[in-house]
Amino acid sequence: MNNARPQVMVISTPQSWDIEIDSTIKNLAREFSATRQVVYLNSPLDMLTCLRRPATPVFAHKWAVVRGKCPDMRRINERLLVLDFPFVLFSVNKLPFAWLFNAFNYINNWLIARYVRKRLGQMGMGEMVLFADTDIYRSFYLKDLLKPVLSVYYKRDQVIGFDYWKVHGSRLEPLLMKKSDLVILNSLYFAQQAREHNPRSYDVETGVDTEQFDPGVSRPEPEDMAAIPHPRIGYFGVIITRRLDIALMDAVTLARPDYQFVLVGPEDEEFRAHSMHQRDNVWFLGHKTPEEIPAYTQYFDVCINPQLVNDITMGNYPLKVDQYLAMGKPVVATTTHTMEHIFSQTCYLASSPEAFALQLDRALLEADKEALRKQRLALAREHSWANVAAKILSILDKHTTVSTY
Repeated sequence: MNNARPQVMVISTPQSWDIEIDSTIKNLAREFSATRQVVYLNSPLDMLTCLRRPATPVFAHKWAVVRGKCPDMRRINERLLVLDFPFVLFSVNKLPFAWLFNAFNYINNWLIARYVRKRLGQMGMGEMVLFADTDIYRSFYLKDLLKPVLSVYYKRDQVIGFDYWKVHGSRLEPLLMKKSDLVILNSLYFAQQAREHNPRSYDVETGVDTEQFDPGVSRPEPEDMAAIPHPRIGYFGVIITRRLDIALMDAVTLARPDYQFVLVGPEDEEFRAHSMHQRDNVWFLGHKTPEEIPAYTQYFDVCINPQLVNDITMGNYPLKVDQYLAMGKPVVATTTHTMEHIFSQTCYLASSPEAFALQLDRALLEADKEALRKQRLALAREHSWANVAAKILSILDKHTTVSTY
């Protein structure tokens, strides 16, 4: 391995910097930048996206950069830069043959790498650590093209369970793990799988913004919550059938008619059409900004995460559980590998609608126990973004000859 001092951490990710929802990689980028120079690559537009012209702030900004109407570089803080790309990539995901996909994907990687080298060179930044955040396609050849002193593949979601990634992602992800110097994953479940491809695979937790989710802050009760009776059983996040168990939620809301189920977040078509919308004890409050979410959480009595157990969710680390706990709230959740491994002593877990309803009863009875509340808060503080970033940087530093870059 090259022993020269790295100068910058380059983060490659499919997550655009300008998205409105809370983001693991954006939080990590900010924490990394407390001690390291970080360049966050804002993934380039592709041809199909440009043809569709979605009416979103993310597209508008990237399209302005392509047309030369907006600078390609933004400074977020003293050590954190976001780099946009003034060009458009080939749309490769639907290419039917592996050899054809590989050829055009290599061109896309080459275009990205050439521009990154050019801009980093102009800023006097040379060697780098490459931190590829679940960016299977656009990062696949970057180790070869950028020649970083250390290449890291970071897996925080089972993306190959989604249709977009299934055809080529399931083929490439094991190869990307194998060729990377390190693999960092946010659950033991993922790490056990990754070690089949790379023995240098490490599991760390996902973090929580303990300042944003601070139970000591007094927030006004949201207007659309004020008329909802107690007890309130609350959920926030995307409300989609790929991740949430709609049958479980249907059964539990029927089994506990005196509990008010408050669901905050955007819904997919199946949830919008479901009969739960006609129930007096189920409240769908729609999309809220990340800044609004803590106020809703503060006025929940019990929080829930009724995940559907499938190939996408089984190994995932549920960020919202830490956010619930950071507010001191009791949490009832579906049993998954990660929930059992990390949260079994702090949360109420269930594997059936009947058990879920009983755990809600128990959580409400114990909601005001101060010892349990302190236990919840303590675990959330352990999972602060600062602590998670420190764990990751400690792993990286063990595989380089310096402690900062």
